[in-house]
Amino acid sequence: MSIIGLAGIFQGVGAINSFQIMPGVSPLVWLAVASVFSAIIAGWWWLEYGAQKNKTFWLWTGFWAILNLELIWAVELLPLGYLVSSLILIWCWYVLWLMVRFNLSKEGIDWRKQIWFLGINSVLFILFLFFIVRWK
Repeated sequence: MSIIGLAGIFQGVGAINSFQIMPGVSPLVWLAVASVFSAIIAGWWWLEYGAQKNKTFWLWTGFWAILNLELIWAVELLPLGYLVSSLILIWCWYVLWLMVRFNLSKEGIDWRKQIWFLGINSVLFILFLFFIVRWK
């Protein structure tokens, strides 16, 4: 549910920027707000999956906020609607979040298992971009 909520936040930020609902507030402020929410949700779920609150956790949480700010900003520059943009963002968010979750666990990333997951998601993502997304 929190991932669907995060997709809603991404859609809301896209709609606010697209329709210029609050023209007095810079679009970068909205992107930063979405990025902070993204980092909070990611950190919360990493803790739920057993990550330890240590220096590595906080570095990943901070890095996550910066990474998402840049990702959101890059997707906002694409000629896409805010619904498709949020789907792209949440898809990338989840795949990257999962890799960080495994990295923060004691076992680490088992690349033999994850290579199939990453490969299938890459193919589906490319098919999504070619056949589902309507480029403006």
